[in-house]
Amino acid sequence: MKHWLTHIVVFFLTSTLVGQSDSQFTELFIKAENGDAYAQNNLGGVYYTGDRVEQDYVESFKWFRKAAQQGYPPAQRNLGMLYEEGLGVRQNFEKAFKWYRKAAEQGLAQAQHNLGEMYIWGLGVEQDYVEAFKWYREAADRDHPDAQFKLGEMYAVGSGVKQDYVWAYTWYAISAAGGIYDGRANSIAIEKKMTKAQVLEAKRRANKWVLKKSSRKPR
Repeated sequence: MKHWLTHIVVFFLTSTLVGQSDSQFTELFIKAENGDAYAQNNLGGVYYTGDRVEQDYVESFKWFRKAAQQGYPPAQRNLGMLYEEGLGVRQNFEKAFKWYRKAAEQGLAQAQHNLGEMYIWGLGVEQDYVEAFKWYREAADRDHPDAQFKLGEMYAVGSGVKQDYVWAYTWYAISAAGGIYDGRANSIAIEKKMTKAQVLEAKRRANKWVLKKSSRKPR
């Protein structure tokens, strides 16, 4: 079964450097050298993207690892990504899984989604659909649209969880509200297998979720 590499979402903030003088980069570098995990992760991001410096995955790996070893979740996730992709370091799914898990256990939604992917494809760990479902759900609860879509898929076919078209529709609809195009298409497709009462219940659950989450966002 082919593993489709997850969409690369890197957690670093380099926007403060764009369009500014080299002194900004120097300041970031000094903070990183002095052990600031946030700066180390951002510096890893600068080397990863090649923003203001020559792109260098080895240097990116170096700085992500320094921050990750300090327990900084975004850097742990980024380090896992480099191990998974084999960028700046020899590809190693076991180590990718290790670092994803460290970040996931600290509540980082993207890492939780990555961990679900590792379990569902059996990369660096024994394939386990139940564990995959568990971590997708953790990420979905933190508003990760891709994880929400995956829950819809798993409920639709009964993978890692009992088949349930109502919950499949619900999660597809929630992911669609989060910007996943296929969420809408899949909810329409699965609706053909449901009763009118089931569709109404699924829509009620999805609307309740979306309204609850939107009410928590600052205005």
